[in-house]
Amino acid sequence: RLSVSLDANTILYINKIKKLADVNTAKLNQMERAFKRLRTSSTKNLNGVIKKLAAAGAAYVSFGFAMQKFNQQREMLDQLAKTSDALGIQQEKLQALQHVGELNGVTTTQLNLSLQRMQRNLGDAADGTGLAADGLRRLGVNIRTIQTMEPEEQMTALAKGLDKVALQTDKAKLAQDFFGRNGVRVLKVLTALKNKGLDETVKSLSDMGIALNRA
Repeated sequence: RLSVSLDANTILYINKIKKLADVNTAKLNQMERAFKRLRTSSTKNLNGVIKKLAAAGAAYVSFGFAMQKFNQQREMLDQLAKTSDALGIQQEKLQALQHVGELNGVTTTQLNLSLQRMQRNLGDAADGTGLAADGLRRLGVNIRTIQTMEPEEQMTALAKGLDKVALQTDKAKLAQDFFGRNGVRVLKVLTALKNKGLDETVKSLSDMGIALNRA
């Protein structure tokens, strides 16, 4: 079961949904009466009728936006849950990684694909095949040890290893060996992980009220 904390604005809109739904029929009737008066009103009364129409219409716009916002959040959270299950990473950790990625020019799709490639390449390395096996030996990272780590811990271990590589060209090549074609982009995410870790981002998202976890 998912326990979700949405951003403050979304929560505010969702709390208004029930109230707005309760007055839908009344607003429809109000708009209908206003249109009828509009046909028969004098110029003097016209502004008042228009204001009532605008107020009734605004209620519907607010209600529609709240529902759209809620549906977008629901779809986003559902996708996050499915991806975290597929990658074997806690949802709050994946969300934090995606957030760090966005801040460093890496889209959510690119980050997710890079995580998939990393896991596949590390699996090949454990079997003694693939470019990642040579990369791990060069970084001094034990293949069996990194296999026992969580995905975000694997990324941190690789980040620390890559930080010791002097030449940027060599670093970029190794990043591609681990993360695939988006490896160069992911280097910025790795630098952020090396400098700050991930716990700070998880806490920050939680403090902002947008953290996601399983209850």
